[in-house]
This record gives sequence, C-alpha cells and structure tokens, in this order.
Amino acid sequence: MATHMNTPQKQKREILDLHSHVLPGVDHGSLNIQDTKKLLSQASKAGITHILATSHFYPSKHSVGTFCKKRDAVFEEAQSMAKEEGITLFKGAEIQLNPGLSTRRNLKALTLNNTNFLLIEMPFFTWNNLLFNEINLLLSKGYKLIIAHIERYPKKQIDQLMKFDVYGQINAYSLFTPIFSARAKYSIKKGYVNFIGSDAHIYNYKIAYSGFEKARKKLKRIYPQLMDNAFSLISNSEE
Repeated sequence: MATHMNTPQKQKREILDLHSHVLPGVDHGSLNIQDTKKLLSQASKAGITHILATSHFYPSKHSVGTFCKKRDAVFEEAQSMAKEEGITLFKGAEIQLNPGLSTRRNLKALTLNNTNFLLIEMPFFTWNNLLFNEINLLLSKGYKLIIAHIERYPKKQIDQLMKFDVYGQINAYSLFTPIFSARAKYSIKKGYVNFIGSDAHIYNYKIAYSGFEKARKKLKRIYPQLMDNAFSLISNSEE
C-alpha cells in the first residue's frame, strides 16, 4: 500500500476537490453548461478553490483519443466559468479498470493534471486475478494509481486491493452516509485513505459539496495531509 506523500502544507483557505464530474456533456455528471454552472457555484459555496475534472472513461466504450477530444472541447468554457466562481480547474479522468487497460495508447492523456497519477474506478463485479494483474502492469509502466471511493467496496476486498502499492480516495459525503461511513472509518483507521473528493454529479451535487464542507471538521488531524496530497498533483505537473 502506498504511504502518505510528503508535500508542503497549503493554506487552510485552499481546498482541492480531487474527484468531480463538472464538465458539460462528457459524461452523466453534467448534461450541459447550465448543470456545470450549478455544480461550480455549489463548489464555491463549499469553499473549494481547485477542482480536478475527472469525467468517466470507460475502456469498453471510449478510445483515449475520442474521450480527450470530447473533454478538451468543453474544458476551456468550463474553466472560464470556474474562474468566475474563484475556482481553478484541471484535467483528469475517472478510469474504469478493465483487462487490457495498460495496453491503451496515450494513456498518459488520462492522468490527473498530466502527472503519472491515474484515478481508477474498480468494476462492480467480483474482482479476479486478471484485474489484479492489470494493476501490476500499470504500476510497472510507472503509473501511480488512486482507487476511487474505496468505501463503496466490502472491507475484505479493500484489504486485498490495498496490498498493492496504490492510494485510496474516499467521497466526502460518504462520511455522513450509513454503511459507507463505517467503511470509510475502517479505511481511515487502516491508513488506506490518502485523498478525498466530492464525486459530484448533477444528481447529487448539493449533498456532495455539503459533505465536503463538513468533512474538514469530521476528519480533523488527517484533513490537512489529504489536502497536501491533493495539491501535490497540481504542483508537480509535468506541463
């Protein structure tokens, strides 16, 4: 399992949402620019100053090139709208882990802010050796993997997954949700949690950003480290 990252502590007023679906028309997170405006406005009210836009990438449906073309076509307008809300926007993707993902060409384009970090969503079926082998292949290629919303999965599965050199991310609102909150607390206690995000979509954005706002008090001592970890992704970009 990956350890915490050593980075300079950011000012308290700076808050980065690592996992969001704010870009219009790229996935079901925001259907149009009006949805994006609602998401960004709510994020601003929650005190968020930086957002990684991580639209869903499904290897069974998308090529890297097609996805990036669609994402990049709307990014500038969304970024301009974000600036009006006092938010800086960065590119990324939430990538579903499928066998063969590591063979995709130009996978670098899906990293978080052009780093070597990939935000990975585990499939909602029984994990097998093919998936675990894919994790090893991605790691061998120099990618660092952040597993999205690890609190969604049973504890035994997470214990198995976190034996690999990967990082864990939880959704802020899960801290206040039955079942998910117990799993999140378990992962925090085990030291599995390195990042926090909203996972905001248009159907849950008020709950998602309300949870993010409350998470700072809930997480207390580990919250600054989670923010430091997140900000390292935008300060260590290769761009």
